[in-house]
Amino acid sequence: MSLEKFYQGDGDCQIRKDEILTEIFFKTPSENAVTSFRKLGKRKALAIVVISIGALIEKNEENICTKVHIALGAISRYPVRVREAEEILINKELNEENINKCIEKLSQVTDSSVQNSPFKDLALYKRESMKGISTEVFDHILMQFKA
Repeated sequence: MSLEKFYQGDGDCQIRKDEILTEIFFKTPSENAVTSFRKLGKRKALAIVVISIGALIEKNEENICTKVHIALGAISRYPVRVREAEEILINKELNEENINKCIEKLSQVTDSSVQNSPFKDLALYKRESMKGISTEVFDHILMQFKA
């Protein structure tokens, strides 16, 4: 079962009371893929995350994004994959303009999700924080591609 399907439904994960999760498998990213993760929390150690983002981006020799997965944490009850932001990058050049459009979409999705939650008072904070940590993630990814 994919992680997305695991979290689908009425707010509960797709595991029954008589089941236990024993293994998680991930496909190995290709040599042309880079990943990055950032979280905003009160301290480096175990802490409740204020907001987080993880991304995997793969590109070809022409600097065209051939694969992208972006997930956000702490904007809803479960992690959220942001396909609208992924669509901004897929099959396009990894340049400042496209990355900035993607970051803006991530910020909008964050704002919308938090506005529709019991924590709507945090929407402005989380929206702006998402811009900051998203920028860090993309800067890290681009730096890894250059290495």
